[in-house]
Amino acid sequence: MLALALTVGVVFFILALIFSAFDPDQTWAFRLTMAASFGGMAAFSTAILGVRDQVQSRSKLRNVRRILTQRSPQAEADFAAEFPHWSAPTAIKTRRGLAEFFNAPEDRVFPGDDLEDTYGFSFFLPQLYFHLISRTHPEALESPSINIPSDLVTVRDLVAALNRT
Repeated sequence: MLALALTVGVVFFILALIFSAFDPDQTWAFRLTMAASFGGMAAFSTAILGVRDQVQSRSKLRNVRRILTQRSPQAEADFAAEFPHWSAPTAIKTRRGLAEFFNAPEDRVFPGDDLEDTYGFSFFLPQLYFHLISRTHPEALESPSINIPSDLVTVRDLVAALNRT
């Protein structure tokens, strides 16, 4: 995050220095001061937004983990039984992937879980979806384009989408 903030700051510094060169009435000290202030403001803003996003992400991860750990467990066989036999291996891998992503017990992930209400799916896209693809179909990551379906509602839908990947 710090590297990103510094990179943004340097880019803004250079741009401000280039644009200030078009004003011949200003001294180099003034140009450097203005460029440094633009670069500093950009770096500071990037750092603040990065910290905010990191805090928000950790809070949401903890919230999902809390929701999952407060549930009663569901056996793997019962979980797999809710899927067609050909999709059960992907379902089990998806369950493991979700539990791993949220650092929660695997037996607390249920097929009917609402992706948004339970897991905050839209907040964690695309990293959660790519994490799940890497666990279920790692060869698909070599594809130049992976589409994330917009109609995913439950873990059951997610398993079906991953089976189509």
